[in-house]
Amino acid sequence: MTSGPLIITYAVVTLLNQGLVMTAEWMSGEMSAGMRSGMDGRMTTGRMGVDGGMIAIAVLMLVSGVATTVRRDMVHSKSSLTARNEVTN
Repeated sequence: MTSGPLIITYAVVTLLNQGLVMTAEWMSGEMSAGMRSGMDGRMTTGRMGVDGGMIAIAVLMLVSGVATTVRRDMVHSKSSLTARNEVTN
């Protein structure tokens, strides 16, 4: 069993979560309303927003999971078993 399907599942769940956060912000009209100025003049957020880094990692994981799954399906188990036996001998 490969880890490809697990990686794909985790990436899809992460992307769905970020999509829900984005939709919730858009529907509540708080894209910029969640930001307020602190006492020292810095901008702070009241809620968790969409995280571009999480989206980028999820996309990379999705690509990696698909590549792992497709590559594993392309390699015949008999040839990979033979290659493993040759390496160990």
